[in-house]
Amino acid sequence: MENLLEITVGAALRKQAAKYGDKEFIVYANTDARYTYRDMDKKSGSLARGLLAAGFKKGDHIGIWANNVPEWTTVFFAAARIGIVLVPVNSNYKIKELEYVIGQAGLKGLFIIDRYRDSDYAEVIHQLIPEMRDAGAGGLQSAQFPHLKKIINIDKTPHKGMYTLEKILEMGEQVFDDELEKAESLVDNTDVLCIMYTSGTTGSPKGAMLTHRNIVNNGYICNRLGRVAESSTALCPLPLFHVMCLTNGVVQSLIYGCSVVLMGGFDPLLCLAAIQKEACDWIYGVPTMFMAILHHPRFNEFDLSSLHYGSLGGAVCLPEMLKSVMEKMKMTDLYIGYGLTETSPLITDTWVSLEDQDVITIGRPLPGVTVSIRDPDNAECPVNTKGEICPKGHNVMKGDYVEK
Repeated sequence: MENLLEITVGAALRKQAAKYGDKEFIVYANTDARYTYRDMDKKSGSLARGLLAAGFKKGDHIGIWANNVPEWTTVFFAAARIGIVLVPVNSNYKIKELEYVIGQAGLKGLFIIDRYRDSDYAEVIHQLIPEMRDAGAGGLQSAQFPHLKKIINIDKTPHKGMYTLEKILEMGEQVFDDELEKAESLVDNTDVLCIMYTSGTTGSPKGAMLTHRNIVNNGYICNRLGRVAESSTALCPLPLFHVMCLTNGVVQSLIYGCSVVLMGGFDPLLCLAAIQKEACDWIYGVPTMFMAILHHPRFNEFDLSSLHYGSLGGAVCLPEMLKSVMEKMKMTDLYIGYGLTETSPLITDTWVSLEDQDVITIGRPLPGVTVSIRDPDNAECPVNTKGEICPKGHNVMKGDYVEK
């Protein structure tokens, strides 16, 4: 197996910012916000200072409840730099689901936006924490959530009991370079980077603790054939709270020095426009996304000639669908991955070409990953016998988070 990368996400960002500087790193197609590698290094550094000034420290848990707004990745990198554990919260969650995650994850802080779709996030927060209506920013004392000390609104609207993002950034101006550098030096790649909640098959959602090493190396190993290059621009219309977007969209792009295009929410027409405008050579997604793009009534109006590769996962990929995707989107190869949140996410992968579309396999284990199929008694199953997939390797989570 090729050597793994023994680096934190924060160290990787600093290294790539020094190397690539003004090269575009992250583009948000729905807002046209565009961040270079240097931009992201600077923005995340400023926010990391603000988090330190606000009293957060290594090992604290901070949630982000938002769709793919431009500040999402800034929060991610800021937390990663100083060892704060980020807890991405599904932007579609309602009050009961949010209540569970805030409590179970022991959140000390939470970033929110004003609203998303039909949900007024600020109102939901005030329903959950009525004490906020009489509290000043930073004075939060919640009987139900004793760990929770600060709510930070990414949008500029002031709300009772909340900080604004601008205020946190302003506080960070009092933190000097040596303080930030010291905080960064304490972070190890075996530390937990994020806790991703997954419903699994039984009981309440479980928080998978994924380390810097897990996510960096899953993104790194998945590109062992070198088809993601410095010149690549990948479109990833998945939500950032989904591990595939975070690992294969953002972190893989960081590791290989390329660009990634994100969007506030999946929109097949916006995907088509982004592929043409940004000359994307990669597109990531689940099968339903690809089919929605293919069947959009304006599909033929767009120039998709820049596309070469697609990456699919998250559901069964039928041979007829693969053939349709490659022929209509004129891609030479498709990357099929199988995995789960707890494995950062990929366990196995395979490539499908135009000449070989009758794929009935999820491929072979990634380098450094072993897989066995076991029965209910934990005995290894004979060939062609159904059982539970049991992976082992650098991709496997540190464990499920247990509420303290």
